[in-house]
Amino acid sequence: MSSAGGIKAIVHPSVFLDAGVLLSLFQFWDACKSVDADHRLHEISKWQDLEKALKSAHVDTGGLKQIDTISRGMTSFRRLTNSVEDYRHVSSRVCWAQVHHTLLEARGLEGLVHQRVPQSLRERRPQLLYRIALQESDYDELRDQIKEFRDSMKLDYGLDVLDVEDASSGLAITSGDIWNDAREIWSYVLMGVLEAYVCAAAARVGADVLVSDDPVVRDALGILNDPDRDWTALREALGTAPDAAFPRPLTPGAALPPRP
Repeated sequence: MSSAGGIKAIVHPSVFLDAGVLLSLFQFWDACKSVDADHRLHEISKWQDLEKALKSAHVDTGGLKQIDTISRGMTSFRRLTNSVEDYRHVSSRVCWAQVHHTLLEARGLEGLVHQRVPQSLRERRPQLLYRIALQESDYDELRDQIKEFRDSMKLDYGLDVLDVEDASSGLAITSGDIWNDAREIWSYVLMGVLEAYVCAAAARVGADVLVSDDPVVRDALGILNDPDRDWTALREALGTAPDAAFPRPLTPGAALPPRP
């Protein structure tokens, strides 16, 4: 790593959140917002509580396809907000871009279903049809929603998720630094380009754990943390200390390790 100062910038141990965790948190917040409960997320601790509120608001919970995601978000929210005093929470612009893409796709799908476009056609030409189904207002509304979500997490619950590439965060890390590290990592452990970027971003910021529901990311980090493997050459390529630890994988909603 070319700018070791970026790692030293974080005093607290840190937790890196990937796109899957951010998406589940957003879906939980959005479900609570639909029943005017976004101001008391901390009071909702189980799906049955939220389901009751949704039904009272005449929301068809049987039609919700994100129940598992919402439930993960609920558990993750509780774990992460309980850790704000002990951990710094970080993510990446790439992860937020993945969240944005997923939510836009969901909006496009809703539009196509409403227009009764057959599934077979949706599967054959997804990007073209989805773009046709989206209006300019969809982009504007989603951008505003994500901003409102991030502001709510920070101001109402103290969960301030910093983007590692954001210069105002004080982390002194650039996307170019991360891409350089990603190229080194995927030359040693086979994974997708975006997965390598996420692992590299978490490693460069010195994250203790990377919370992810992606089995590819968790498996790759398991390999990097295997005590029987010698990663001396990789650590040298990354510019880290010989005994530097890689982020440990953690499933969403799992308890964070005690602060070192």
